[in-house]
Amino acid sequence: MAIDELYNNTFIVKTPTWANDHGSTTQTLSDGISFSGRIRLLNAFESKEYGRERVLSTHRLYCDTSNTISATSEITDKNGFVYDVLFINNPHEMDEFYQVELSLRV
Repeated sequence: MAIDELYNNTFIVKTPTWANDHGSTTQTLSDGISFSGRIRLLNAFESKEYGRERVLSTHRLYCDTSNTISATSEITDKNGFVYDVLFINNPHEMDEFYQVELSLRV
């Protein structure tokens, strides 16, 4: 069974671009490119910072290597959750799929 047969969700990847506008740098996100993949929760934990509690979570996304995901990309799932890319792994450099480590943006 090929791994792409297990992809069950649709995601949108947006890549930022920076432009120098009269001495100040502005960031804009590209229009989203849709792709299929599978995501799973690796861990979640509660954190207390500055007197307030929040839940932090880390996920792993499996997808094709044809996707244009970079370390500065942001990924949105079908439920509207936005993730930041932490690390992109190409297992054994075989170009079969990516394992993308993500952090849920809160």
